[in-house]
Amino acid sequence: MPGLRSLLPLAGVLPALGCAAHGPAFTDAPPPGGKALVYIYRPYDKWIGVQDAGFDANGKRIGFLDPGGYTYFHAPPGHYDIRQFWPIGVWTIQEPALWNGLHVTADLNAGQVRYIRLQVHETDLPRCSGPSGAVTEADGSESRYFNTGSYVYDAATSSAYPVGNWCIGLNLAEVRAEVGRSEIQVQKFQTQNSAMPMEYKP
Repeated sequence: MPGLRSLLPLAGVLPALGCAAHGPAFTDAPPPGGKALVYIYRPYDKWIGVQDAGFDANGKRIGFLDPGGYTYFHAPPGHYDIRQFWPIGVWTIQEPALWNGLHVTADLNAGQVRYIRLQVHETDLPRCSGPSGAVTEADGSESRYFNTGSYVYDAATSSAYPVGNWCIGLNLAEVRAEVGRSEIQVQKFQTQNSAMPMEYKP
């Protein structure tokens, strides 16, 4: 599997640390009424933190999340394909697999409250030994795994040597209400896409 490689001149190397989300602390969204209320959140992680994650629902933009952020939308009853994608950036340019989004489908009914979580985490290196396409997990959710490593460049020898190698997993899944309700309490609200359609608003 192709991996991401960073060349850093004679410096200590750390994972791709990013900034945590900024915004108001969690508060309950307006009640769903005749729609379903869908929370989307991204627990804090130190991986891909420099890049925000985008989200669509049935092809219509919801918004973007930094690590530790959440947002929500109100969906008329129906079947939904909720997609997570990465905008163009350092990670997507160097790791082509990230161009392909992750998906979760849901049949939403009036009055429901649902939770969708994007989890980015380090996992065992053997998970990165297969193809870089989406993997269906035992719970039916989609994951993607890829290698990331760091190198230090030695100017004296004009060569680079590795100082770290990690396997990063991305997972998009609907989680149980009690799990989502608990985890989202520490997330920060991030503004929805200004062009989010009226049908996704309260």
